[in-house]
Amino acid sequence: RGTHQMSNIKRKESGLTPLPFAAAATPEPVPEPVEGEGEEAKVPEDAAQYDTPTTAEPTGTPGNLRMANVTRTGVLRGHESSVRGIVQYERNGKSFLASSSYDKVVKIWDVATCKEVTTLKGHSGCVNALVHFKIGGNTFLASGSNDASVILWNLDTKSTKKLKKHTSDVRALAVLDMPNGDLFLASGSADSTIAIWDLKTTTLKATLTGHTSYVYAFTFFTYGSTPVLASGGNDNKIILWDLNTMKKFADFVAHPKYIWTLINFEMDGKQYIASGSADMTIKL
Repeated sequence: RGTHQMSNIKRKESGLTPLPFAAAATPEPVPEPVEGEGEEAKVPEDAAQYDTPTTAEPTGTPGNLRMANVTRTGVLRGHESSVRGIVQYERNGKSFLASSSYDKVVKIWDVATCKEVTTLKGHSGCVNALVHFKIGGNTFLASGSNDASVILWNLDTKSTKKLKKHTSDVRALAVLDMPNGDLFLASGSADSTIAIWDLKTTTLKATLTGHTSYVYAFTFFTYGSTPVLASGGNDNKIILWDLNTMKKFADFVAHPKYIWTLINFEMDGKQYIASGSADMTIKL
């Protein structure tokens, strides 16, 4: 934990000593996947069987998690196309789910009853990404869409704010709870840029450029005293951004195919990033 250098970034290989990333030319990006795009809503003929709560058959050994403890408690139906995002949040002592879909809407569900509460309409394209946050006691959702916009939904006042900066699909969102008390939102787009928004003022803080194709994934963490955003996408790269300066400090090809998802975690006093890719691997 100190100065950020590319030499400090290593991939953990199957329990062996971590090795530095080898220099490699950037592979040709894989064409943007289009699964589900424009698809018709189709309910399977046997869908009814999945509506009945079930308990799995027990396996495992005493003291371990058993499949018998895994129970389906309900099925939420209402979207007219593929579900793209789900977040859970608490409001007024109750638990809710919010879901986004290719059908261009966000739906709110009561977890206790598995019933739809309301539908949020405002996007004109598929809603790809969904996050939640709180400001001043109010609960918000942020949604990112193929219409190139981000909408902030205040679930308490019922007001909305549309954020426009991108020129193509918004594919990824992340809430950035900064060490100094600021609250930012990162939006990643098919236009290859990342917009950083100040959620308290709903203004654009910075535009990060470095990717050369779709931005699909984010993970946010603090490294020492530095807030860091990691981004991945269709150019097969992971880029690490210092959010104090809004500059990148690491940029490397992590996979031979596009990166779908990123997470971060600490283990044995070290900071890790895990990346999941279309190459069918996860790398640490």
